[in-house]
Amino acid sequence: CFDIELDYYVRVNFATFTEGINALGGVDVEMNSKELTYFKQAWGFEGQVGINHLDGKHALRFARLREIDSDWKRIERQRKVIAAAINKVKNKSFSELDALLDTCTKLVRTNVTEDLMNKILLSVIPGLTNVKIQQMTIPVKGTYGSQKVMGDRSAFAPDFEENTRLLHNMIYGLDN
Repeated sequence: CFDIELDYYVRVNFATFTEGINALGGVDVEMNSKELTYFKQAWGFEGQVGINHLDGKHALRFARLREIDSDWKRIERQRKVIAAAINKVKNKSFSELDALLDTCTKLVRTNVTEDLMNKILLSVIPGLTNVKIQQMTIPVKGTYGSQKVMGDRSAFAPDFEENTRLLHNMIYGLDN
């Protein structure tokens, strides 16, 4: 749909997501009062408004939470968890990263070879602490309408051309 060629993939499911977060030692995520109230009521979670340390199970629950607001907010929560995990990885030593890679490669499905992963790890480590996270949601706000589909259900009607242009601009730095 967005004219992006993918040579490699890493597939993560709910179980491997949970185990991966646990392998990191959990993540620190900011929770608002609405999120915290839901967590306390639904799971007996003890925390406070602000930064909370989440293990894999709670990080997954946080990332999937949509009952209290909207799917857009759920996506924001997913991003918070992913950003927290990436930021935690940025502060790991080479030996910690190597051990984490050994653990995580057993948890995921991928077509990236172990040799290529090691090469990537060695090339990325020197600049890892300076990595900046870029994220975007497709469709981009203002680039879609709505339509009725089978069963009279509502669905997005994205402007694929505009979303492709915006996505390419973010990934490749190109406006066309």
